[in-house]
Amino acid sequence: MNAARPEAPVGLGAVPGRQAEFQSGFDLTLDYARKIGASAIHCMARQLGSGDRQDAESVLSKFARRIRQSADENITLLIEPIRYH
Repeated sequence: MNAARPEAPVGLGAVPGRQAEFQSGFDLTLDYARKIGASAIHCMARQLGSGDRQDAESVLSKFARRIRQSADENITLLIEPIRYH
């Protein structure tokens, strides 16, 4: 199933400063996934700006937490990288 996405750009999980929105949407999606017996959650990660290493580490850290959270529920987290041209 697709992760919940509030009024936000595609790939909210990688938008600096919007961690709380991403977490809230992910928690809602994980709750729905548990209730319907979904085996996977699809999240999108957008391309980061010009080489900001701190943002990249933050994004990886956020997704690592979500991977552990979904794995505890036996749910696979599918991360789709989004690249804008």
